[in-house]
Amino acid sequence: MSRTTYYRGKQRFATEGIPGLADRSSRPRCPRMAHTPDQEQAIAGIRTARGWDPARIALVRGRSRATAAGFLRRMTTHCRTLGIPVQRVQSDNGSPYGSARWKEACAELGVVARRTRPHRPQTKGKVERWFQTMQRECLYPHVLTSEGDRQVAIDAFVRYHHCDRPHLGIDGRTPLSRLAQLDN
Repeated sequence: MSRTTYYRGKQRFATEGIPGLADRSSRPRCPRMAHTPDQEQAIAGIRTARGWDPARIALVRGRSRATAAGFLRRMTTHCRTLGIPVQRVQSDNGSPYGSARWKEACAELGVVARRTRPHRPQTKGKVERWFQTMQRECLYPHVLTSEGDRQVAIDAFVRYHHCDRPHLGIDGRTPLSRLAQLDN
């Protein structure tokens, strides 16, 4: 049993007792989240052809050219408001990162885009480590029942991780204090 399933069951038992542990439908409860028949057919085709699970499909379907370029713009603006210069961005070799929209966003922002070498997970080691830390310290220990709860938890963790949490790899300093030191 996964940790997520355990905590979900624990929460349901605490609030509903034994009836809360009964199997439930995974069908979306909210009509705006429901898929159209065409979307359902496309998802079923991907699951059958590639053997992907729902999480993998959601990740790929949600990563569009406009989303990637929009995220780059928002993140660069945010970093620059904190006084963090953004000069380069590294991405994997997915199609959104080679698109005209991505290239236009990089040019607008004055950012040099770099792509990782294919089949070299070592290149993304720091990013992978960040995701492990966030999952272990932020997402797994808590029962997050909605996307809103998840976003609040992630936002709080990012602030804590970058501004308050000492990091051994940089002599017990925070990433934000390390950046300030580099700027001087």
